[in-house]
Amino acid sequence: MIELSVIRDLVTIAGVVIALGYYIINIRNQKETRQAQLFMQIYSRWQDDSFVAKHDQFLSYEFKDLDDFLEKYGSEGLNVGRVIGRYYEGIGVLVKRGLVDISLVDDLMSGTIIRVWEQMEPIMRDWRIRDNFPQYGEFIEYLYHQVKTVFNKQHPDITP
Repeated sequence: MIELSVIRDLVTIAGVVIALGYYIINIRNQKETRQAQLFMQIYSRWQDDSFVAKHDQFLSYEFKDLDDFLEKYGSEGLNVGRVIGRYYEGIGVLVKRGLVDISLVDDLMSGTIIRVWEQMEPIMRDWRIRDNFPQYGEFIEYLYHQVKTVFNKQHPDITP
């Protein structure tokens, strides 16, 4: 009689443990699926013709600092830079909050993110000083450093 109740209790406990394990695995898979879906929405925008045109336009600009940029490209250049900057700023926030895995971003966008920040950095640094706004572009810079770290680990022999 006692043995039968012990076996029954062990079976019940094992059932609870198995159900808990299944629940944890299911939650983890749902999180990964949501991250992938969110990232694909981001990636979709990255491939949008209008965005690509602005992206290419910004990368074609040649300047040494904010004043040089504004003199050469004016308000049109500023608007193009804002579109690109805000896009990557948003991705940086999502990565920082853990909503998008940096490895997903790195796999598809690392070279571009590195190139955009390195092009944009002189503007951002000057703007931070000029407007006394030290956090201006902070999440683009954060994203750049995160991607650069992953990129350097995966490709120590390549310079983007």
